Order: sequence, then structure tokens, then C-alpha cells
Amino acid sequence: MVILGVIYIVSRLIYIRAGVQFDAGTITRNWHFVDTYLLENDLWRSVFYLHTQPPLMNLLVGLVLQTFPESYADILYSFNLLGGLVLIIAIYFLGNKLGLKRYISFILAAWFSTSPATVLYEHQMFYAYPLLVLLVVSAVFFARFIEKKRPLDGLIFSFSLAAMALTWGLFHLAWMSVCFVIVTVLLKDECKKALWLLPAFLLVFSWYMKNGILYDSFTASTWSGLNVFKIVTNRIPEDVREKWIEDGIVSELALVPPYRSPEVYLKYFPETPVTGIPLLDDHEESDGFRNQHHLSYVYAGERYLKDAIRMVLYAPRYYFNVLPYSVYIFFHSASDYKHLLSRDKIMELDTLWNRLFYGQWQKDETLQERSSTVSLDHVAWWLLSSFVLVIIAAPVYLWQRRSELYTPKYGLILFMFWNILFVSAAGIFLDIGENNRTRFSVDPFILLLTVFYLRRLFSKKKTT
Repeated sequence: MVILGVIYIVSRLIYIRAGVQFDAGTITRNWHFVDTYLLENDLWRSVFYLHTQPPLMNLLVGLVLQTFPESYADILYSFNLLGGLVLIIAIYFLGNKLGLKRYISFILAAWFSTSPATVLYEHQMFYAYPLLVLLVVSAVFFARFIEKKRPLDGLIFSFSLAAMALTWGLFHLAWMSVCFVIVTVLLKDECKKALWLLPAFLLVFSWYMKNGILYDSFTASTWSGLNVFKIVTNRIPEDVREKWIEDGIVSELALVPPYRSPEVYLKYFPETPVTGIPLLDDHEESDGFRNQHHLSYVYAGERYLKDAIRMVLYAPRYYFNVLPYSVYIFFHSASDYKHLLSRDKIMELDTLWNRLFYGQWQKDETLQERSSTVSLDHVAWWLLSSFVLVIIAAPVYLWQRRSELYTPKYGLILFMFWNILFVSAAGIFLDIGENNRTRFSVDPFILLLTVFYLRRLFSKKKTT
């Protein structure tokens, strides 16, 4: 682990020398962040009334902005660097828990940690990288809790999941519930120790309940309806939607692209109340950009979701026609994402890495190209093969060893497989455009399980 730490530090120095820089500017140009003026001057009220997404990322940024107004970028960067050091050690630990030889675990941890995608996400102030670290850490303490059944391991495991659920709405309360059910079942006769997981669950539940009480929306993010509408309508022509509006199948909002300005939505929801809370009332942020946390988004998100569901039920072919493109984007390299600003500094390395280790020969399609055409040169074929192997082999392998499922090793495989399955389903069926970024959070699990099954396959061939 000391050598891994050295590799991590040296690799970051090399990347920095190559021109990779931490991008803290996302907090002022990314929709997911509350206006920095409010984070600095009205933090607690703004975070409490936030409805578009869970609160943790904005709370962290707001506290750092208030505590370190001059050096906030360095502090945020240090959090990511610390997370990167934890990540490389955690992957090594998981490889050992799966029974891989130590040198293999070492190689996998070093390879993933030093890959361009990992470094680029690490150098961006966004939730993608912290979630990657938290998910891997949760798997570490999942295995420790199943093995040793110590309360501290259970608390760290459960609060890691809670931190994820309170950072990105994708990691839903239902996902967290299944994770806890898995732990409870694997504890067998000591299932009462699963009560240590309850405080973290109640913390997440309280956020959902807060939104349910304030906005009549028992969810972590009222943007979810907008995302679903975006993928459902991707293949539905405007004239078809106009006909559906005339027939009363969907509302007039079905012709309005999602994520418009509050002025647009107020035309459809003129009775949206004025609350006296800047986060919910202001049409624009301090920099002049539209405020996408406005209260009208609650009503728009609900209407978008209802219209999307009606469209799928009325003419499912349009939705099913877009899913192949969602899958197509899902199997792009994680670094093939336009918002990674420092990628231009290491473009040649990134291209070479994608070709060697992902099997993706070309990159940088536009969103329009990705959503309308399929280019085999842009598919990460090695990644696709690994994913298919894991999805097929994991349930078969676990079923064959169901009597050993209660051991830390096989319980860990079950936990990793569940997360791969959940993130893949959510990333493919509920969004289009950033599907490969969604998959990035489970890439360490795909990597570890691929090597695990390949080793078993080759060892069987040797014995025969």
C-alpha cells in the first residue's frame, strides 16, 4: 500500500506537469450548484429548500466558500486528492477480498487510479468523482461488516451509502433499501446488527420526507421528471406531440424542451407562489444565468413526468427506438465526455489509453451524433465485453455457490453485482447524453469482477 501511495503521488505530479489542472469553476457554471452568492450569504436556508437535487454537494461547497473565501479551490482540490488516495487503496483491498493474488490487486488499483478518466474526473469539482470513491469505500466496509460484524464497520458502510444518496438523486432511497436488505440477509442469525444501518437510512428518508411535505414530491430530485422527459421525447416528432395535445393525451408542456427558464414555466404555472426565499423566487442567478432551482421547476417536473409516462404507454415504440442510442453512449470511455476541461492537455495519452484498454478507436462525437447514429469506432469494445461477462457470469456464479453466499467474498460479489445492475439500468433507461459518465461510478467493480471471472476461467482450462 505504501508503493501504491507513491505511485498515486508521482502520477499526479506527472499529470500536473502535463497541464492537468483542478477545475473549480464548475461551481459557477454548472446547473447542479446553487448560486454562489446564496451559498456564501444564505447557505442553510438555500440548502434546506433545495428540491432539484440532494443537498450534500452544495452544503460542502457552501461551507468551504464561507470558511476559505480566498483558497476555496485549493481546499476542494485537496478533498479530491485525499479521495484519490483512498480510492487506490480501497480497490487494492477489494481485489484481495475477492481472492485475487496481491500483485494482481496491486496492478488493478494502480491501473485504474492512473488512468486518464480517473485523473480527469478527480480534477473536476463535480459529484462524479466523490461518488466513485464513496461507492468503492462502501464496498470495503460492506465486506468488513459481513466478516467481523462490528458496529463501526456497519456505520461507515451505511453512512457512505447515505452520503451518496444525499449527493446524487440517481442513488435512490430504493437502491439504498436493497443494499440494506442484502446486508440483513447475509448477517443470518445476527441480523439484529443491521439496526446499526438504521440511522443512515433515516437521514436519507428525512430528506425525501422534507421534499414530500414542502413540495408534495417524495423524491431527492424534482429534476428527475425533466430527465425522463428528455429521453422519452428524443425520437418523438413535434407534429406527433401536437396531435397528442389536441387529443388530450399530453399537456401543452409536451412541446417545451426541458430545463427552460422560470419565465417559460411560469406561463404554464402562473399560480406558482412567491415564497420570499431567493432560491425559489429568483428568476436569475447573480451571474445572469437562469435559476434552475426556481419553484416552478417542481410543477414542471411533475407535469413532464406525467406526460413522459403517458407517451410511453400510448406509443412505446418511440421510447424503445431511443434506448439503443442510450446503450451506445453508455459504452463509451468515461473520459469521452466534453465537460472534462483538462482533457485537451493529455489528448494523445487519452486516445492511446482508450484504444489499448477500452477498445474505443475514436471519440468526441457531438450529442446529436451520439443520439442519432451508431459508429463502431466509438464503442469501447473491451469494456462492452467485460460488462457482458460480468452480467452473465455473476448471477450464474452466485447461484452455483448459493450455500457460500453468506461469506464476505461471495457477499461482496453480490453487492458489487447489484450496484452494477442498478446503475446500468438507471443510466440507460432514464437518461440520454451522459450515460458513460453515469457508468463511471461502477467501473472499478466491472474491472475487478472481470479479472476475477477471467482468472477462474483460465484456471479451469489449466486443470482440464
